[in-house]
Amino acid sequence: MENKSNKPEHLLTICLESLEQEGETIDSIISRFPGNTDTLRAELEAAVWLKSEGKALDPRPGFIDSSKHQLVGRILQHGKQSSSRWRWSNLWFDVSTARRKRFAVHFLLLLLLVVSLFYSGKNLLRASDTWLPGDVTYPLKRLMEQTTLLLTPSMEGKARLHIEYTQNRLLEVQALFFENRYEEVPPTVVNFADHVAEAVERVNEIARRDPMTAKRLATDLQNTLSGQISLTFLMAGFTPSPTSIQYIQVGKISQNGLDSMQNVLAKDSG
Repeated sequence: MENKSNKPEHLLTICLESLEQEGETIDSIISRFPGNTDTLRAELEAAVWLKSEGKALDPRPGFIDSSKHQLVGRILQHGKQSSSRWRWSNLWFDVSTARRKRFAVHFLLLLLLVVSLFYSGKNLLRASDTWLPGDVTYPLKRLMEQTTLLLTPSMEGKARLHIEYTQNRLLEVQALFFENRYEEVPPTVVNFADHVAEAVERVNEIARRDPMTAKRLATDLQNTLSGQISLTFLMAGFTPSPTSIQYIQVGKISQNGLDSMQNVLAKDSG
C-alpha cells in the first residue's frame, strides 16, 4: 500500500504549512523532497503569488451591493421593455382591429347601396335620363350603370346593357351640344367608345354559340348607331374646333361598330 506521506497532495500540504513559518523559503522547503522538486516549485510559487496579490483580487467595497442593484435594475428595465413591446403589440392589434371594423362597415354600406340600387333601380334610371355629364347627380347615374352590369350574370344581358348605355352616351353628346357644355364632351366620348367596344365583343362571343341571339343583338346595336351618325357629323360642323374633333370621333366609332355588326350578320345569313 502506498505510503500517504509520499503522495503529491500530502507533500504539497506539508510545504504550504512550512511556508507559514518564518525563515522558510521555497528553495529550503523543496530541498527536502528532491524527487518532486519541479512539481512542488511550481505549486509553491503559485501559492506565494496568490497570497501576495490576494488583496488586489478582493472586490472593492460596495461592489457586491452595487452589482446587485445593477442586476435588479436590468431585470426591471427588461420587464419595462417587454411590457412596452406588449403594449405596442396590443396597440397594433387594436389598430388592426379598428381597420377591420371600418372595412366591414364600409363594405356593409356598399352592399346596402348595391341592394337599394337593385330594388329601386328602375325609378332611378327613369329619373337619370335627364342627368347629363357635369350635373351633380351624373356620377350616380354612372354608378347605377356599373352596378347593374355587375349584377347581370348572363352574356346576353351584359350585351344588351352595353347597347343601352351606348345609346345613352349618344343622347348625352347631343344634349351637351345644344347646351354648349363642350368641356364635358371628351370624357363622354371615351365612355361611349368603351361601351361600343364591349357590346361588339359580347355580340361576337354570343355569335359563336348562339347565332340567332347574336343577330338580334347586332340588329339592335346597328339601329342605335346608324340613326346617329349623320347627326353627329352635322354637329361637328357647328362646334368649336377642339370639340368638333370629338364629334367626328363619335361618327367614326359608330361606323366601326356598324362594320363589326355587318360581319356578324353576314356570317349568320351565310
